[in-house]
Order: sequence, then structure tokens, then C-alpha cells
Amino acid sequence: MSGITQCYYLKMKIEGKASISVIISIVTLITDVVLDMFLIYGLAGVPRLGAVGSAYSTVFVELIGLIWCVAISCRKDSIRPDWQGIKWFSPAVTKDFVKLALPMLGSSLAWGLGFSMHSLIMGHPGSDATAAASITSVVQEIVTCVCKGISAGAGIIIGKLLGRSLFDKAKIYGRKLCHISFWAGGIHMALLCVLGPVLAYCFVLTETARSYLIMMLLFMALYVFAYSINTVIVCGIFPAGGDAKYDALSVFFASWCFSLPLALLGTFVFDWPVMVVYILMCADEIIKLPWLYPRYRKYLWVNNLTREGA
Repeated sequence: MSGITQCYYLKMKIEGKASISVIISIVTLITDVVLDMFLIYGLAGVPRLGAVGSAYSTVFVELIGLIWCVAISCRKDSIRPDWQGIKWFSPAVTKDFVKLALPMLGSSLAWGLGFSMHSLIMGHPGSDATAAASITSVVQEIVTCVCKGISAGAGIIIGKLLGRSLFDKAKIYGRKLCHISFWAGGIHMALLCVLGPVLAYCFVLTETARSYLIMMLLFMALYVFAYSINTVIVCGIFPAGGDAKYDALSVFFASWCFSLPLALLGTFVFDWPVMVVYILMCADEIIKLPWLYPRYRKYLWVNNLTREGA
């Protein structure tokens, strides 16, 4: 149900109705939390079901979200799937889709697997490094949500312009979105530099773990700056025009040929200091930056991917 709902969310964003998808997400999230409270702990006379109650609430909320999305799509001004659309098949469009989707899928899998390796690497030096890295990871996920949102919006805006063959206008918007990614990354970097040392004292940690956390958050500020630029351009602008291979290549070389091998060697072979290993482990986004703008300037992403007669 979640997979189908996510497709509806994306359709709403493409239609210019992103606010509706946000409302549905917020309502279902709040409903899930409230139901979890009652079903897990048995509040107000409700049977105490524990983890099973959480499962029930999750499925119920996903069902509500899906029904809500289907109801919204039934409006006259909405795009909605129908039987003709489900039966429709085009070898040309399918080939285009596979050509674009496979590199993005490979990149996501490689990035996700690489990110899961971070726990293995940071878990080896000891509990202090593990605690600091875990908190930093949570902060990173919260901060990078903004970058991911800008990236999704950039992909839709650029894709709609390219789909209408407004190439010059797409280049102008692409340049403006690059500026937005730069400023978003800069603001996040400044906030982490200022708030990082303060956040370190909001947790019960040993002095060693707290010193690790402060240094990790300061380095994370630089990481988030690079991540913002890379995500908006590589995951938003480039795929909108069909340039999806660069993302997979950059993840492969930056993460799997540089950052992760050095971090693994530093942890399990050479016993390097924790912060040296952490910086190497998270250096992939920074390594991607020097090659990003030359790729952008080639305008390989300026393509109309639509097929009128397919």
C-alpha cells in the first residue's frame, strides 16, 4: 500500500498539488503516532497489544492514506490511472524508462549499502565512537530532508520545461536551482557550525564521546554543504533530462573506490584515529564536487524525454 501511495504522491507533485500530499503525510503520521500510543500501551481501556498494536496501526494508517489518495485522484482536475492506461504498453517508452531507471536504482542501492557500512565501521572503535556517530547520523537525516525536498522539486520543474522543449528556459532555471542548492547548503553548514557544540551537551555522553560528537558535527557541516549541491544537481536536474548515469558513477568511484575502502583499512588494518576514519568515511560527497560543475556545463541533461507518438 505504501508503494502505491508513494506513486500517488509523486503524481500530485507533478500536477502541482504537492501541498495535498504533504497534508496527507502529516495527518497519517500524527494518526499513526496516536494509534501507537493507545494500541501499544493500552490507554483509555484499549487492549494493550505491544508491538502487534504498532503493526495494526501502521497497516491501518497506510490504508487510510491510500484511500485518501485514490479519492483525490478521482477529481475531474486530477490525473488518475484507468484500465486503458494499465493495459497500455510501448516498447520504446519502456526502453527509455529502463535506461533511465536502472542507473538511478543502482545508485540508490550502492549508496544505501555504503551508508549501512558506516555502522560497521563506527561500531568497531568502541561505544564512544558508536554513540557519537549515531547521534550525528540522526542530525544528518533531519538536516538533509530539506536538500532532498529541493532536489525533488528541481527534478519536476526542469523535467516539465524539458518536456515542452523549453531548453533555454530550463538552463536558466537550472542555474537558479544551482544557486538555491549552494545557499541551502551554506545555511545548513552555518547552522551546524553554530549549533553543533550546543547539541553535544543535550545528550548524556562520556567526555570522549562528546568530543567525538562535536568534531563529527563540525565535519558534518561541510558534508551537508557538499550534499546539498550534489543532491539537487545530480539527483534532481540531471535525471530530469536523462543524465542518470553520472549519479551511479559518482557513487561508485567516490564511495566504493575511495571513501569506504580507506575507512575500512583505517579501522580494521591500520587502527587509525576515530576522527580520521570518520572523515574518510564521509568524504564521498566532498570528493564529487570538483567534477560536478564541468559535467553540468556539458548540458547532457538538456533533453526532451517525451515520445509523442509512442
